[in-house]
Order: sequence, then C-alpha cells, then structure tokens
Amino acid sequence: MPEQGAFQFTKQTLDLRDEERDRAIPTDLYVPTFNGNLPPSIPVVVYSHGYGETRATASPYLELLASYGFVVIAPEHIGSNYQYQQDLLTGFVDNSFAATEFVDRSLDLSFVLNVLEQKNATEFGDRLNLQQVGAIGHSFGGYTVLMAGGATVDFEKLQGRCESDFLVRSLDVALLLQCRALELKDNPVYVDLLTSGQLRDPRIQAVVAANPVTGAILGEQGLSQIDVPVILFSGASDPVTPLVPEQLRAFNWLTTADKYLLIADNTAHDAGITEIADRVLLPSNIDAEAGEDLAAFLTHLRSVGLAFMQVHVANQAEYKNYLQPSYVESLSVEPFNFSLIRDFPTEDLDPLTRFYRDREEG
Repeated sequence: MPEQGAFQFTKQTLDLRDEERDRAIPTDLYVPTFNGNLPPSIPVVVYSHGYGETRATASPYLELLASYGFVVIAPEHIGSNYQYQQDLLTGFVDNSFAATEFVDRSLDLSFVLNVLEQKNATEFGDRLNLQQVGAIGHSFGGYTVLMAGGATVDFEKLQGRCESDFLVRSLDVALLLQCRALELKDNPVYVDLLTSGQLRDPRIQAVVAANPVTGAILGEQGLSQIDVPVILFSGASDPVTPLVPEQLRAFNWLTTADKYLLIADNTAHDAGITEIADRVLLPSNIDAEAGEDLAAFLTHLRSVGLAFMQVHVANQAEYKNYLQPSYVESLSVEPFNFSLIRDFPTEDLDPLTRFYRDREEG
C-alpha cells in the first residue's frame, strides 16, 4: 500500500466554542484538495487525543487519511490535554483533570461533527458521509471513542476494582485514571449520561482505539453494548495500559461481529515511551537499528488503521486483503512484530489472564 494517497490536502484551524457547556474546542480540520471534482460521497473521521496530548499528536496518521480522501476533524480536549497537564505541573490547576472529562470528551466529538453537518451544505456540496463516520482515539481518547461508539460505564464493577488492594491500584496507572470517574457516581445527571448510552453518537460507525483504558470503567457489560466494527491496537510492553487487563479482555468482551486486536511486540504506550524502553531493554546490537525500525513500524501501523477505515468507513471492500492476519504479520519489522487477532476463545486465556479475571470475580 502506498505510504501516501493521491490527494493533496489543507489543514484548517477552527476556533470553536460550545456555548451550552461554556467550553472552548480548538479544532484542526484536514480537507483533501478535490480541485472542484467532489466525489459522490466523502468519508469522514474524527480523532480524540489521549491525556496530556494534543490534537496534533497523531498528525501523521490524520495526514495519511486526508491524502486518501478522508475529511478528518480533530478537536482539542482542553480539560485533559498537554496544556492542562503543564498547568498541573506549574500549580495553575490542582487536579490531573476534572472527572467531568469522562463525559465532556465524547460530547466534544459530537459537537465537532455537528459543525461538519453545518459545513456540509456550504462547503462540501452535501457530499460528506456523516452517517458512517470513523472515530480514532489513543489512551484516554480510546475510551472516548469507545463511548461515542456505544460503550457504557459499569459503575458497580468500577467501584469494586477501585476498592481492591491498594498496592495493585497504586501501581496500575490506567486503573488510577479510571477510578477518577467514581467522583461522578453521586451525580444522577452524569451517571445517566455514562450508563444509558446517551454519549453514543449514531453517526460513528467504526472505531479505532489505540492503547485504550477499558478494563475497569467499561468492562464486559459496557463493551458488549458496541455493535460497530472495532479495532484495538495494543503494545505488548505497554506499562500504562497493559495488554492483558486493558485490551485482551476488552477484545473478548466485544460482541460486535467485526472486531480486531492488533498486538505489536516490544512496543509501549506511545512511540516516545517505546523508544526509551527499547534503549534500556533491547540488546545493543538490536537497539542500534531500533530507531529506524520504529519509524518503519509506525508507517505499517498507520497503514493497518487506514485499511480499517477504507473498509468500514469508505466502503472500499478491496482493502479487506490488508486486514488479513497473514498480511498484517508480514509487515512485522524486528523487533516490532505484529499479530492480528480476530478470535481469542475464553478457554484459551493464559494463566495471567485468568489471574486478572479471578481477582475481580473473587
């Protein structure tokens, strides 16, 4: 698959504000240059960044999508972005993020899609396909897009996990983040939004969730509500959102017919952490080439995400070949080997997975 598509594109910055929530939503909009030849249907993707990140964090992936003819909209979640994290470090704010971010982030996605609805007639000749939008999210953004895709919060399960062994909770960064949602459990408005499916946006019909936080806050009950295609990306060496409790079990809990789990060996929560970890952990003869190999790995990772969007958002069936496990595994670049899983029977769970399951059920 070519590393770039045939389209040039522009990136616009939109200074948006949701007056109803009194919330600024600075947004980037990537628009392919169609040169007056608008296709009958233009596919649309919305992106949600992770905690402490920005709307530009995944710009190489978003630019790739735009070069293949997708209109991509990327809002900034101002209550949990890089600037908010810096404000915490300098003392301007006194909490890592407001618990209301568990609601506001999904509402941000719906808000910017509403903006595209308005622009559709005036700027796109009503060609934007806003009934079949793809959603991409990383980490906290992975949770965000899963919620927008139909997941719900399981407060009972979450409380049980958060009241478990203190040492385990203290060492589990993903669980610490998820436990913050319990601050909303006594607010009936937020509880209703999080548990009733109201945060689902029916325009979102496919989800890419990279290293998402899911295990405690969504659980089996919440993830089984999703009925759209989902691909989960996971780093096998991710210390922040570990593979077993956060993605492998989430994959099993998904009941949607089209689900994928892409696992990459020797990769962590993001490219920066992966690069640092590999310098420390890999043998020197492998580490010497790891930087170049990591760049190739990221290129292949984005191509898998592109193929998923082509099939499930742009309705380009010919890209299904790029989602075959054998093909994806052929993209492996040592030491970053790929495995694409379509089915993982519960009875095949390894002892570590059973340990996590039994700890919560017992």
